[in-house]
Amino acid sequence: PITLDGSSATLTVRPFALGYTNINKDGTPNPEGTAISGNGFVAAGDVFEATIGAYLWQGADDPNNDGIVDAPDTSDVTDNGITPAYNFSTLLSVDTTGGYTPAAGIVGVLGGSLNPDAFSAGQQTVSDLTYSEVGSMRMLAAVTDYLGTSGVNIAGQTIVPVGRFYPHHFELSGANINPACVAGDFTYMDQPELEIDYTVQAHRLGSGITQNYFTTGYNVGTVSMVAEDSDDGNDLSFRLSNIGSATWVSGQYTVSTPSAQLDKDAAPDGPFDALQLGVQVADTDGAVLLNRDMDPDSEGACGAGCNSQSIGTTRVRYGRMEMVNAHGSELLPLNLPMLTSYYDGSNFIAHSDDSCTSMVVTNLDMSNDLEANQRDGNIQVGGGLVNASVVNSPAAAGRLDVGLSAPGAGNTGYIDVTADLSASGQDLPWLQFDWNGDGTDENPTGRATFGIFPGSPQQIYMQEVY
Repeated sequence: PITLDGSSATLTVRPFALGYTNINKDGTPNPEGTAISGNGFVAAGDVFEATIGAYLWQGADDPNNDGIVDAPDTSDVTDNGITPAYNFSTLLSVDTTGGYTPAAGIVGVLGGSLNPDAFSAGQQTVSDLTYSEVGSMRMLAAVTDYLGTSGVNIAGQTIVPVGRFYPHHFELSGANINPACVAGDFTYMDQPELEIDYTVQAHRLGSGITQNYFTTGYNVGTVSMVAEDSDDGNDLSFRLSNIGSATWVSGQYTVSTPSAQLDKDAAPDGPFDALQLGVQVADTDGAVLLNRDMDPDSEGACGAGCNSQSIGTTRVRYGRMEMVNAHGSELLPLNLPMLTSYYDGSNFIAHSDDSCTSMVVTNLDMSNDLEANQRDGNIQVGGGLVNASVVNSPAAAGRLDVGLSAPGAGNTGYIDVTADLSASGQDLPWLQFDWNGDGTDENPTGRATFGIFPGSPQQIYMQEVY
């Protein structure tokens, strides 16, 4: 007899597939929430854990019998039984083929320290997994060239979404307030010229903007503005208007408006010389704005009760334009006082900070018993012609004044001058006031009188007091 000796080629026996079990955050199971539905799971960048295992083959997962999971998105291999001897370098990643939400977003990075020598009975629990984005994803586990055998690869995938990942916190940046009158450092109530700029950013734990936090793709939170004066606990937020609307784009909510305003109340109030404006963010998953230092409903320091972050202070005042009657000789020019004033808490006083309000002569309506509604700066008084001009435009310490030329000897009479504060091109409705007490704001009117004259012959009775 002849003895024949030999051996086969190396036979590599691999696990059928890799799978995840026990996905949780501090014992709370993965709720399988997505970017727009379900519950929140863990903040982006925060740690969670899962167990990675190597599993046996089962025919139901491989109908074509080729040794590969036929439907990795729907086949659960974790009920096939463990291959207990598995212990090999395994790569963890995120499914980039559409297994993440929002679908229009970007794929985040899966972090975690999987130890290739730490598998026990075919499994290993990784307790420092992190995901860098908001939304949801499916985790992949993969092996290339198992046991050094070229082409022997193992694939695996979670078949349920892991999530929802949400922002860890919000941060405010680029905050800026510019008053309508920069030189005087104030804005009138109802004046839509208060410039407000700020950006709110959604961040992962530590730092870094979560770009998948965007309107329509993610169930985003709401951003609103708040206001109070001198930390007095009187919430003025409801009086802010024209503050602009924005949407979340790539994790940022940017407001930039030159036309915000603080609305007037039914009665004059203020002045608000330390009006504090702030930003408030409400997120359904509980992420909060960092560095909160303001609560418009509480007086004094709010401490742990702060719910907003200040973007700065500005001065806002209840103002009006006044016309004051004037009298002089028909031989001399006459100035009719036209000035701005503001409510100081008790009375209206001259607004010496106003060096911004302007007026043009074509917005001055001049009338008397000879002519009506003259807008060209010229009007007859007696037999003479009076020319009108605006003395200061813009105002000088709140004074504008109407300059009137002399009508000449013997030309006595009056001129009623009305400043049209709602005229096109010179729109100043915030300086109108309810002069006659009828509940509606009107333009101011003043009378300039040249010389001494008897007045209307229709007078019934007149008495002069000296």
